[in-house]
Amino acid sequence: MSELTYPSHRQVVTAFYNTCWYLGAIVAAWVTFGTRNVGGEWCWRIPSICQGFWPIVQTLFIYFVPESPRWLISKGRIDEARALLMKYHANDNEEIGGPLVDFEIAEISAAIEAERIAAKYSYRDFLKTPGNRKRLFYVIFVGFAMQMSGNGLVSYYLSKVLDSIGITSQDEKLVVNGVC
Repeated sequence: MSELTYPSHRQVVTAFYNTCWYLGAIVAAWVTFGTRNVGGEWCWRIPSICQGFWPIVQTLFIYFVPESPRWLISKGRIDEARALLMKYHANDNEEIGGPLVDFEIAEISAAIEAERIAAKYSYRDFLKTPGNRKRLFYVIFVGFAMQMSGNGLVSYYLSKVLDSIGITSQDEKLVVNGVC
């Protein structure tokens, strides 16, 4: 997605993409609240159907999404990647977009080469020097801290937490879930 987005719009598109998870969580919480009194098993089926709808749409339309320029370049199909970037970044206008597309292809090629060089290293290299062991500690600690920051704990144990503070009504729990 970020490769096909025009360079000056990448930050906005990527930021919007990453925040859509939270938007989806809010919509799912309120759909669950809205279907709480639906009879039978539909109170949980409707939210599940709503959450499954967009992945199904994505699956159906994935064949209309163009191939990644990075993948094309990594497979040596540079002409195809250039044509794709020209179409989406220069409106097929060589005069206006030629230098930009050439720069992007050079940038992607350099990144692929850097990844090939980095692939020569192994995870054992983390343990070879004190500096690398310190970096490994930071990598593990930051990942652990991000998981324990409360997001997962709240989402997994919200019902038990609310029970412990006296909120036992399902309607109140669903409102709290939608607001949080």
